Amino acid sequence: MTISTRQERKRLVLKIYNQGKTKHETAREARMSFRDTEVILNKLVKEKIEGLKEQQANPEKNHQQQFRQSCA
Repeated sequence: MTISTRQERKRLVLKIYNQGKTKHETAREARMSFRDTEVILNKLVKEKIEGLKEQQANPEKNHQQQFRQSCA
């Protein structure tokens, strides 16, 4: 199976990793190098951490967004 876009590769790596596989198992199953797999996973972790920091820094803004979404 050939994966053509970065988004597809990212989704595949995340899907496999979320099944409880190790980084090495994820790389093997996705047929990618361990290095590339690790780059994707590290980037996702970094994005998640930055998002959490932003939520903590702006709790009122986050509350307003949640309220707007619940009203939609």
